[in-house]
Amino acid sequence: MKIKSLFLASSLIAIAAAFSYCTKEQDTTLSSETAVSTEVTERGICNVAVTAFNCTVDICGTQNTPNVCFPALGNNLIGNDMVAANATGNYVLTTPTMMRVFINPNFPVGANPFISVAAGGVIKVYPLLPAGGAAAVGPVIVKINNACVPF
Repeated sequence: MKIKSLFLASSLIAIAAAFSYCTKEQDTTLSSETAVSTEVTERGICNVAVTAFNCTVDICGTQNTPNVCFPALGNNLIGNDMVAANATGNYVLTTPTMMRVFINPNFPVGANPFISVAAGGVIKVYPLLPAGGAAAVGPVIVKINNACVPF
């Protein structure tokens, strides 16, 4: 009986020793894939000037109020403003972001209405009427990347 107990005890000790010395090799492929998939785009602060020419425009996405002005697939644009004809609206935005700009129908529209957007040392012009068209184009989407450049 003592021999059976000795064999049983030594077997259990051997199994316990084997489990205590086992190590799992770290899988670096999985951790590097996880790092890539959870990468976060750096956000910045950007000064943006929107100038309206020959029309009054409504702008959604100015971030100057917490009001949602356009729900866009989980990326709600907040803050709205109106910029009078031949005037400029200045905004401090967290980027990357976008703005929706459209002609305000309650004010007169002159010939060739357009906006210019100045940010990050770049000025981009967006026409607000199609070539030779009489009806305003739908909202113009102004995208601003994390380097504060409109595109």
